Amino acid sequence: MTTTVKAPKTRLNSVIRSAIVNKCIADTVGKRVVALLKEEGELAREARKLSFGGQIDQIEKAIQSLHAAEKKLEKETQKSVYVNTSNIMGRGLNVNIRGMTHHLSFVSEPVIATHSMKSSRLEYFSESDYLATDGASYGSQVIVRNEDLQNRILANRDALEDLESEAVTILSTIKALLRSCQTLEKLLEMWPEAKDYIPDDLSPKTVETAGLPISISDLNNKLTNLAA
Repeated sequence: MTTTVKAPKTRLNSVIRSAIVNKCIADTVGKRVVALLKEEGELAREARKLSFGGQIDQIEKAIQSLHAAEKKLEKETQKSVYVNTSNIMGRGLNVNIRGMTHHLSFVSEPVIATHSMKSSRLEYFSESDYLATDGASYGSQVIVRNEDLQNRILANRDALEDLESEAVTILSTIKALLRSCQTLEKLLEMWPEAKDYIPDDLSPKTVETAGLPISISDLNNKLTNLAA
């Protein structure tokens, strides 16, 4: 008589759940957010050209000259010299469009943050360049009168806001699904498409041992080396 032994089910723990949440966000809404943030950086740089009455190139050359003189004076006096240009430089600028103020960042490298089962909204951040503009300080702004640029900036702001709102619904739904399932098999039964969001490195052995300080393979190697 042959006895059939059922393969053990893969239990979903916090590590696996968070990994699924992050891959789902990264592969879907995250890609669109990154694209919009990059576009924001381009729009901010375009609006920056309007700074100082359109004389941004001359202002940047003047700032470079100031810093060159600063270094020269430090070398000659052997003293620390500091030229403060912080009120005409920033990592973004305020733009005035049809009487409303919007803030744009000089985005260079947008990053989607790591989400956990406690995350309730889409989280992201970005590295931004430090550039000259007269719209950087509090209360200052660059007035955008070009209608095409106005429309592109507003469309970017609206699209990002809509995605953030949609991400809240997506996150809450995914987390509810994950919490309602104790095993990976049950999750795939309820939501077959979830297979696309299970990280590639979560092989059966990896899944079963998720959360361990080191992998089983690394553990065996350490024990073998210590026993030698």
